[in-house]
Amino acid sequence: IFGSVLSKYLPDKGKSVTLTIDASIQFIAERALDKAMEDTGAKHASVIVMDPKTGEILAMANRPTYDPNHYSQGSEEDFKNIAVTNLYEPGSTFKPIIASAALASGKWKLDQVYNDKGSFAANGHVMQNWNGEGYGPVRLIDILKFSINTGMAEIGTTTGADILSKYVRNYGFGSKTGIELPGEGDGILYNPDDMSKLDVATMSIGQGIAVTPLQMVRGDCRRSKLREIDLGISEEKSLCRQAQIKSRQVYAGWLRQCVHRACVRALIAYWRDKRPDRQPPRRADDVLCR
Repeated sequence: IFGSVLSKYLPDKGKSVTLTIDASIQFIAERALDKAMEDTGAKHASVIVMDPKTGEILAMANRPTYDPNHYSQGSEEDFKNIAVTNLYEPGSTFKPIIASAALASGKWKLDQVYNDKGSFAANGHVMQNWNGEGYGPVRLIDILKFSINTGMAEIGTTTGADILSKYVRNYGFGSKTGIELPGEGDGILYNPDDMSKLDVATMSIGQGIAVTPLQMVRGDCRRSKLREIDLGISEEKSLCRQAQIKSRQVYAGWLRQCVHRACVRALIAYWRDKRPDRQPPRRADDVLCR
């Protein structure tokens, strides 16, 4: 009798939500982040761990942060999830993205030689390497290995603004990932119609543009798939593995095939050069596993 009287006041049975976060990986990420902040004295830092095969977020940590047990003591800056909200220039971490676009489009070859004299001129401006020196005749693998600015500028301008912009946007830069978190940033990219030679050169070394940490992780995970490029398939980044409330499950086939097979050959060549004592991988999956 009492049950029937009170039943209309009871809430509906709650729905289950399963996150993709791995508690062990999250703990390691948090600890590593604290040590990095202490060692470097940085003002901000983020760690994101993602499964490249599914796009699931296994760990995400930021500094500064707040103590949930003392929520009122946190500041507005502490509450921001800078891994998805903040923008920054990716710098040299963006160079492999540009290199893969040049290879996939056929505008640059693995065995193509660039004679680096230590400077690159564009629109009256001179770009130099980090040490101000030239490296002489170098191939793509050397340009990436030694992070040669002039070589990347040559590769980027040879590929062209339209092609680079198409591939960069296809990697997901310049748009939200769609993760189930608030305040996500879009990033900043050039309009290819307005790009000068200098704009193309600076973008090729990861400057003059802005990305979120999550976008950079997404780009690297796509690049790690080591497959032919497909400009027509979209994907989704997720923090939620299963949500019964909408009968929604994250589908595993989210990751777009977006890197030319030439990149596989580049990595294998790099492996031979750096690890001559070990048998180079035969398949793309072997590269990922090692």
